[in-house]
Amino acid sequence: MYSFFLVFVGIAAFAGKKSPAKRTSEGLIAHFDVTSWIKEYLGASPEPRIVYGAPVDSTWYVVVDGKDKEKYDRIGAGGLVFSADSRHVAYVAEEGGKQCVVVGGKQGKQYDHIGPGSPLFSPDSSRLAYVAQAGAKWFVVVDGREGKRYDRITGSGPVFSPDSKRLAYGAKRDGKWTVVVDGREGKRYSLIVASGPVFSPDSKRVAYVAAVNDTWHVVLDGNEVDHYDRIGVGSPVFSPDSKRIAYVIETGTKQFVVIDGEAQKKYDRIGLSGPVFSPDSKRVAYIAETGATQVVVVDGKEEKNVGIVVTSTPVFSPDSTHIAYAVAAHGKWFVVVDGKDEKYYDRIGGGSPIFSADSRSMAYIAQTGTQWSVVVDGKESKRYDGIATLEGANAVSGSFDSLYCSCIQDNGIYLVEVRTAPIVQNSPYGQLGSIEQ
Repeated sequence: MYSFFLVFVGIAAFAGKKSPAKRTSEGLIAHFDVTSWIKEYLGASPEPRIVYGAPVDSTWYVVVDGKDKEKYDRIGAGGLVFSADSRHVAYVAEEGGKQCVVVGGKQGKQYDHIGPGSPLFSPDSSRLAYVAQAGAKWFVVVDGREGKRYDRITGSGPVFSPDSKRLAYGAKRDGKWTVVVDGREGKRYSLIVASGPVFSPDSKRVAYVAAVNDTWHVVLDGNEVDHYDRIGVGSPVFSPDSKRIAYVIETGTKQFVVIDGEAQKKYDRIGLSGPVFSPDSKRVAYIAETGATQVVVVDGKEEKNVGIVVTSTPVFSPDSTHIAYAVAAHGKWFVVVDGKDEKYYDRIGGGSPIFSADSRSMAYIAQTGTQWSVVVDGKESKRYDGIATLEGANAVSGSFDSLYCSCIQDNGIYLVEVRTAPIVQNSPYGQLGSIEQ
């Protein structure tokens, strides 16, 4: 019997101003028999589709949608990824001590090693990039073409711009680091932060953090705009409208957030998720720590909860009026919405809560005893053996009334549709049964 793993691959109705109560029903979409699999080798897409790696004796099999079986000496951990449109799947495979990227069942060129953060599809699903090693040199392969050789590539690997037209990454040669944007090297520095460069949402701007000797700089569009003794973990963060920027600064034993060049209150530590902008770009939230206590700071004001550990990144609703996050306190876990505690559970899983497009509903994953369920507007779905993550992607039908999840139950991987409205009979997956809750 498997336990603790259910992977959500879609979005549903989600909470703020409560939407009318709806019933929850479930339909089995598909069942993939598998007697041996490992959670790090499970991938899923919003369509939904499933791919997983399963070891049999000394051989690894890749199973796509329960049908296509491909055999290799080993599969790269965490390398089973779908493109955004769910049409393509890529992963790292190893044969004879060499590694390659496999896309759509077709093997690419073999290299000594495929680097972390690889492979990576572009947002529009039309392009693929990964980091490869040949001998002592590292380089980025984009759309099958090898880039310039370097001594190292930043651990975060390459990053595509939101419009999929541009590519950037950090690289080291002759003891110096540079950021390569669209194949052109920028100024050389003694160090580039491992998180590498980041594009603005409009794809026009690039920002990263670099060091010159003992001074750290925020580099924006190739220009050093701010410098400090130390800059905190992570890349700068752009607002959705691409006009604002925020990042974490470290001075002495304190850390603080800088928003548009303006320093905020100092704390012992700022959460690793860093600052988060609201969809309208007007609000900012982040996790701050003083001693053993964590608090969420929203628009410069601390939320009321004290003595807690914030377990998820704060998330704004699409209309920017609500904010939610998960916390742990006094042995219990719960979600906080606009400063108010939701129901207590043994654990909250699957990352941050998710709001619906109309900002009226919210969903998250919760554990009661040894069982896990989806909570939509306070109502729990059927319970399963486990849950891993809840993804924020549109359901196949285009409706915000459905979630799609892959769950482990009875020695099999099931693809399940969870609905907060009566289940439809014209599902793209055929006739669906339902379980009324």
